[in-house]
Amino acid sequence: MSSNNIIRALFIKLIKLGVLIGFAVATVVIYIAYKTYHELPDPAKIINSVGFQQGSQIYDRTGKTLLYKIAGDIKRTFISEKEIPNILRLAIIAAEDDQFYTHKGISIKGVLRALWHNFRDLSFSEGGSTITQQFVRNYFLTREKTLSRKLKEILLTYKLERQYTKDEILHFYLNQIPFGSNVYGVEEAARFYFSKSAGDLNLAESSILAALIKAPSTYSPYNYNPQNLKKRQEYILQRMEALGFITKKEREEAQYQTVVFSKPNIVIKAPHFVMHVVQLLEEKFGKGFLEKNGLKIITTLDFSLQQTAEDLIIKHFDRLHQEWKFDNIALVAIDPKSGDVLSLVGSKNYFAEKDGAFNVVTQGLRQPGSSIKPLIYATLFEKGYTPETILFDVKTNFSTDPTKTYIPQNYDLKERGPVMIKEALAQSLNIPAIKALYLAGLDNVGRYAKRTGLESLDVQKTGLSLVLGGGAVRLIDLVGLYAIFANDGIKNPPIFIKQILDNANNVVWEAQPNENRVFSAQSSRIISSILSDNNLRAPIFGENSYLKIPNFNVAVKTGTSQDFRDAWAIGFTPTVAAGVWIGNNNYDSMKPGADGSKIAAPLLNEFMNFALKTIGSEEFLPYTPIETKKFILNGLFFKENLLKIDTISNKLATEFTPPETTKTLSYKEIHSELYWLKKDAPQDDPPINPSTDPQFQLWEDAVIDWATKNFKEPFNIKPVEEYDDIHTLDSRPQITIHNISLNQNRFLNLDVSINAKNKLKETNIFVDDELVGSFYSSSINETLTLPDHLLNNNKGFSIKIESYDIYFNKAVEERLVF
Repeated sequence: MSSNNIIRALFIKLIKLGVLIGFAVATVVIYIAYKTYHELPDPAKIINSVGFQQGSQIYDRTGKTLLYKIAGDIKRTFISEKEIPNILRLAIIAAEDDQFYTHKGISIKGVLRALWHNFRDLSFSEGGSTITQQFVRNYFLTREKTLSRKLKEILLTYKLERQYTKDEILHFYLNQIPFGSNVYGVEEAARFYFSKSAGDLNLAESSILAALIKAPSTYSPYNYNPQNLKKRQEYILQRMEALGFITKKEREEAQYQTVVFSKPNIVIKAPHFVMHVVQLLEEKFGKGFLEKNGLKIITTLDFSLQQTAEDLIIKHFDRLHQEWKFDNIALVAIDPKSGDVLSLVGSKNYFAEKDGAFNVVTQGLRQPGSSIKPLIYATLFEKGYTPETILFDVKTNFSTDPTKTYIPQNYDLKERGPVMIKEALAQSLNIPAIKALYLAGLDNVGRYAKRTGLESLDVQKTGLSLVLGGGAVRLIDLVGLYAIFANDGIKNPPIFIKQILDNANNVVWEAQPNENRVFSAQSSRIISSILSDNNLRAPIFGENSYLKIPNFNVAVKTGTSQDFRDAWAIGFTPTVAAGVWIGNNNYDSMKPGADGSKIAAPLLNEFMNFALKTIGSEEFLPYTPIETKKFILNGLFFKENLLKIDTISNKLATEFTPPETTKTLSYKEIHSELYWLKKDAPQDDPPINPSTDPQFQLWEDAVIDWATKNFKEPFNIKPVEEYDDIHTLDSRPQITIHNISLNQNRFLNLDVSINAKNKLKETNIFVDDELVGSFYSSSINETLTLPDHLLNNNKGFSIKIESYDIYFNKAVEERLVF
């Protein structure tokens, strides 16, 4: 058989095999679908029972203190199809499923269109699920992302579409869909949000309700950021116009109409914490699943800490806000060992008419000020820098663009010269921190920021200004950073929910450990040691500042953003990490001087003192002392160079310079950090050509300028450049031995001549290292009587002749005599 025939036969067999496999797979899928379809319950029976399902309850960590009921007191008013205004019906169709009346329950075109629009607009404003699918998923199924659940959703959707008309399905949906805060159906939603019946809603209000359906917690009008809801409403109005449901004029009138909302009336404890938990639950399980299954949600909240935090926030707000001109406070506390969120107050008053429900802790992006500095120094320690490493706190232009300058200053406008890293961090000095960021590397700091959970920081965009408050972070992420230091470098992401139990107290879900090492234990312990050392920070903050927590050893860091827009204070021990933010929601500046140590630290101080008494405290583990051979890593800012000098020529000693004329002098070298340190390998030898670094000359000029003004001794000047030319090989005396012998009476006969370039000073004769004679002429012809104890030596003698000139040039000759 030819090769072509063999290939053709093999190809035919492969086709047949593929057909058989495809047929088998299709058979299995059809069987599973058929079996699943007939096992699904009758939608009519489910629909009739939807209104009688049991809600879920949210508890604190003990499972005893009830915080909130999810649909525990369901607000639902059923209305007929005639009572639902057509404009509301159209708004919801435009928002959720504009092909509702044309598809058979599943819209392939809608899915593809949503994917394309979301990709094009880089947003997620459109979803692909139909109204029927949403109704099925939220009320008949869970939100678990499995193939079996998706198959059930498709089949039950098909079943529902066969049993009911489109208008009936839409009627079910509009009477059952949740709008947040235990509110179900459009009638109850209209009453809750606008204090009117659904039939009285106008276009603007209808588009608002349509916007809420997608995510009631996110788009709630009682959240701080109303732009979320407004953008969603505008999108829906634009869709309605595009679909021909309304005119352009109607769209514009509704878009710019001022909508008045009713005041919320919600029974809830720890509201910001609870509402965040609700949002997490909705994202994970879906709204309907939680509202009908009677679940018991055990959270991480320590209710005693929560009550204390809320009371302290009211106390400090009332005491300080008028003096310092701020309108909000937020606080969060985390267990570093587990990630459990123990306390969370998102703003001073959840029920405040303006901005109250906004959760600063989890939603607010604010400039961190100096509170970000430990991230930078921890990155440095990972590279091999030490707490004693010298950084020069001197006025420096960091701009490499010759047409611009960037000359940051410290908070107190002073410069301190050379300081150790541990001093710079504890005292929150700005100039050393900028140098630390440059040495650490923007890329490295950016990578560590992402690993710690500070996803919002764009280090490359902010550049060196990061250490002065550039960028923006959430309070919970910032406290999470410090919790990593408290936990020896191991990150536990924040956890809000510990367990979910069904109505028979069976565990249906439980939080799982998710530890990740971010920093080494050594680097984390160094940070903890520095920030808990009251003596280190005292020169700036004083001996008895609010950063000193009574009775406990607590690491504390404050921060203040530019123009006093944000004040921060974070404290941590191995058992708890807590953070306080104070500022204005609209980003207005507070009164000048409203820094973190003055207005945020007092609240942190009281909270930490209570928390540690309640939870218990542990001491930080010490870091291993670091030994290096580099002076700048060991806390010295200059290099002491030792020089050996010839006292006669006053020139540098050589190998021929005798000890008698040698003395040691020293001189000091002072240079910038980049002269002595390789950025990425600080413990290696200094860079061969440091000037290749673009920042080198800027730093070097600033350091030399400081040293010239402030250093009292000469530096960078070698006292002597030339080498000793008096003591050379040619300058040594020349010894000529004509005769060395012992006569019969064992007397030593010497016949020696010395030729000296310089005036001869002395010639010494040694027998077995014992001086037996000294001579001062250039010719020696003598007979020496040896001491008695040497005369008894029958083995022979070692004779050494040493001759010196007046400059201590020395010649030596040795012989053995028998």
